[in-house]
Amino acid sequence: MNTRLWATIALSCSLSIIALSQLQTPTELSLSEAIRFALKHSPALKASRAEVAAAQAEVGMARGKGGPQLSANGFYSKSDMPTTLSSGGGVEPVAQIMAPDKDYRDFNLSLMVPLYTGGIYSGLVASSIALHNAAMAESAGMEAEVALKVRESYLRAVYLKELVAAFASRVKAAEGMAANAQTRFNAGSGIEATVRRAEAELAEARKDLKMAENDRQKMLLELLAEMGSTMDSAPTLTEKLEFSGPTRSLDQSLLQADRTRGELLSARLQVMAAKGKASSAAGALKPQIYGFAMKDFFSPTDGMGKSSGYSFGITVSLPVFDSGMRRSEVAATKAMVQRAQADADRWKLVVEREVRQAWIDIETASQNYSTALSALKGAESAFEVITIRVETGKSILVEQLDALATLTRARANVAEALFEHELAVAKLDRAIGVVGESAGSEMKS
Repeated sequence: MNTRLWATIALSCSLSIIALSQLQTPTELSLSEAIRFALKHSPALKASRAEVAAAQAEVGMARGKGGPQLSANGFYSKSDMPTTLSSGGGVEPVAQIMAPDKDYRDFNLSLMVPLYTGGIYSGLVASSIALHNAAMAESAGMEAEVALKVRESYLRAVYLKELVAAFASRVKAAEGMAANAQTRFNAGSGIEATVRRAEAELAEARKDLKMAENDRQKMLLELLAEMGSTMDSAPTLTEKLEFSGPTRSLDQSLLQADRTRGELLSARLQVMAAKGKASSAAGALKPQIYGFAMKDFFSPTDGMGKSSGYSFGITVSLPVFDSGMRRSEVAATKAMVQRAQADADRWKLVVEREVRQAWIDIETASQNYSTALSALKGAESAFEVITIRVETGKSILVEQLDALATLTRARANVAEALFEHELAVAKLDRAIGVVGESAGSEMKS
């Protein structure tokens, strides 16, 4: 193997390592960092941005169709009669020459300039610009969608972390109860059934802890997938759930959604694009006026001894009869305008519904959080009292186990209410069309 091949392999490996390292997340990850990472590396966003680039190129194509066209054409013919030669397909403008009945060579430059087209090309340009802007709006909507998915995965992973902590506390308490029951049994002041019951509770608590940890690890993988990251190592999430309300009122949210929701803006721009196509179709019913010019170099010379020549002028064309084809196209494009407008109206209703639903979820989760917090305080006090009573022999183990189950459930309910509230806030941002990159400020380390 030669040196150049080894160098090529080494360079390829180095580039692969660099690309892989760019897709790896930090070992400690905040919510805002996770969203920024996703906005840079999400495959869905890369595809969306490629659509924007393609739409931008379509604008250039539309403008080019309405501009001057220059072609260079070369011909060679050998014939025993005069013949008409035409330039190759796909080249504009088309050049046609009359070749004499002998060996003939020709090279020419042909220029065609649209002077008036009734709005055919201006309509296409307007439509393509609107479609490009619509693609950008769609991409903004995709950014908001990716941000929501990352926020939801991050919040759910943090919620599961809270569940793990709650179940870990339950395991610790169950271990203490099992040890206390065994001590009492060894001292002759307890019965074996109590020991077995405490051991069963401990086994159940350990199983629930393991399942919660399993769910947490899988959710971390879900988070990494939404971010577009490698999954070889799971990051440590640096934030925890904390209650925080939205920064906008319902009316403010509705007004902003009307201005910033990507899908709604895209639908409105699709209406403009459809109107541009309708204008272009209507232009085909009007006169088409072009200026043309041609410069020829040919061999052999003509009867006048000339080996070159030129021509220029103006062409005027007007469709007279086409069996209704153009008018049908105009009718079709007008119908598409109506369809696009209906779709825009539908999106306006969808956005308003999503904003209002998110607000309902926020208010419900807020109430659930207050209720869960009160229940947690009561469960903590009850467990402390029952624990003292059991240790002094005034209550039985079953009462302590019931109190522990109630306390664990209360802790889980608080974490769930916090998660549901923060998720509702994230969905409100999504309904508005906000990326929420600064969402990390809504959670506390």
